[in-house]
Amino acid sequence: MTVSQSLDKRAMLDRVTEEVCKVLNIPRCSVILFSENKREGTIEAGYDILHFPGHGVGDKITVSCQPPLQQLIESRKPVVIQDAATDLRTCYIEHLVAHFGISRIAFIPLFSREDLIGVMVLDRTGIDPPFSDSEIHLMMTVAEQITVGVKNALLYDQAARHLETLEEQDRQLKAYAELLERKIDDRVREVRRLDRLSTLGELSAAIAHEIRNPLTGISSNAQLLRDNVKGNELFSELSENILIGVKRIDKIIDDILGFARPTPAFFSKCALDGLVPQTMSLFESQCRQKNIRLEVNCAPSLPELNLDKTQIQQVLANLILNALQATPPGGRISLDLTAEEGEEEQEGGGKRHVTLRITDTGAGIRAEHLDRIFDPFFTTKPEGTGLGLSISDAILKEHRADIRVHSEPGKGTTFILRFPPCRNP
Repeated sequence: MTVSQSLDKRAMLDRVTEEVCKVLNIPRCSVILFSENKREGTIEAGYDILHFPGHGVGDKITVSCQPPLQQLIESRKPVVIQDAATDLRTCYIEHLVAHFGISRIAFIPLFSREDLIGVMVLDRTGIDPPFSDSEIHLMMTVAEQITVGVKNALLYDQAARHLETLEEQDRQLKAYAELLERKIDDRVREVRRLDRLSTLGELSAAIAHEIRNPLTGISSNAQLLRDNVKGNELFSELSENILIGVKRIDKIIDDILGFARPTPAFFSKCALDGLVPQTMSLFESQCRQKNIRLEVNCAPSLPELNLDKTQIQQVLANLILNALQATPPGGRISLDLTAEEGEEEQEGGGKRHVTLRITDTGAGIRAEHLDRIFDPFFTTKPEGTGLGLSISDAILKEHRADIRVHSEPGKGTTFILRFPPCRNP
């Protein structure tokens, strides 16, 4: 009977208990493995074992409730009961003894070197002969093989669990490496972008100043011309058009300077559920004229944030204006404010972030334009400067806020602003 080479503990024990029963001509055999502290055992396998509650495969056994097991653990020797009906050590299973006519019970220890790891239990009826010394000796030999097999199977299970753990750790490391690689790529692109923006900002500021100086002279001369040609309708119209153009150029210069040299933020505690409706109200008249429905939805008990109220209102106004210009008559613009729990690994983890979604039912943004909408001077509007979203993005970055956009051509656009928990800037 060779069992030590099997690595499937359950299959090996099932096979050996069956073979023991056949060789020794006994009806039942089971194997119990002890816990490390020897206070509890588990029935790991058995052949034709008793179908009573607490005596099936997988059931737990409390050692202190079973005198033969206590004696075996203390003596570290086989415990053989030749008359179960009268032996006080079997009183805990007297119902089984009576029901099955059990008379002989042998408890054979399983040793792994010096460690007692379990017990093999065999029984016979009263009509069967008592267990002989030779049978006990054979059982001890089988027990040695069982112990080696159990240890091999346990080592195999342990190795399999370690392998699964290593494979899971490998998967996690690969996923983390991919995430880290993406973050590094994103950071490199952001650094390069900021470097380009810095250079572009300095150049734009210099050009803006060079344009503003002669523009002042043009404006003064146009006003002088207008005042002196009041009787000439053509010259009056031309001078008025010049002044309108000058004002538009002057507005573009202000935008360029605002982008190139942003005003420092002055932070204070502010509630977005008050600022958003206030900003939205500035566009109610225009929305009524275009028959566009405005909706503001604020979740209750939103936390206060550290904001520069003026700058954030500028961002909101720019995004609402963009939505208004993109939405056709009969459309809808909605602003939704919610609070979300922060991730544990983020700074301020466990506190609530505030998320603002600005959604319109306009024409949407073409897929090839989505990656460029925050680039300075990029615009698809005939009279746009392409600086509104760039300035908004810069303001939000100074507020440690995040802005994302989801758009589907023909269905509309959603800008998502996520503000960090309130703390000192």
